[in-house]
Amino acid sequence: MNDFLNYTFWGNAVKSWLMAAGCILILFALIRRCKNIGLKKVQAIASRTTSNFDDLLVTVLEKTVVPLAYLLSVYTGVKILNTTAQTDKIINGAAMVVITWAVLRLITSMVGFSFRRYMLRQPGETREKQGRGILMIFNLLIWIVGFVFLIDNFGYNITTIITGL
Repeated sequence: MNDFLNYTFWGNAVKSWLMAAGCILILFALIRRCKNIGLKKVQAIASRTTSNFDDLLVTVLEKTVVPLAYLLSVYTGVKILNTTAQTDKIINGAAMVVITWAVLRLITSMVGFSFRRYMLRQPGETREKQGRGILMIFNLLIWIVGFVFLIDNFGYNITTIITGL
């Protein structure tokens, strides 16, 4: 049995692969438990209030935070393994892209919620159409800033790109 656990597969002993898989499974179980208990409690509280903000919070938790937690648990499990510098760079880059995407999605959700709430106070159909256009521009700007942030974190010199604009 000890020989089997020490058998090397893709640069890692079977023991390391089992630890990584165990870590991922334990984190998945914890996330699922938190989702089933914690999210249901938050949903129950949100359903009793008249505010729309808590509904937004529940939606953001379901659609952004929970998937991000699952992906980060896989990232944590994979980081247990010994990988080459190239593979490590790819894994870190993928994690950076996923985290940036989640943060940008969170920001655009909050901006969209706030802007739509403001626009509800404004009368008229023309205001609604203008509001959608302005919100689209805000979202575009947020995603552009996020993309520039991501390029900067990948090590590219964005000063020349921004100066060229």
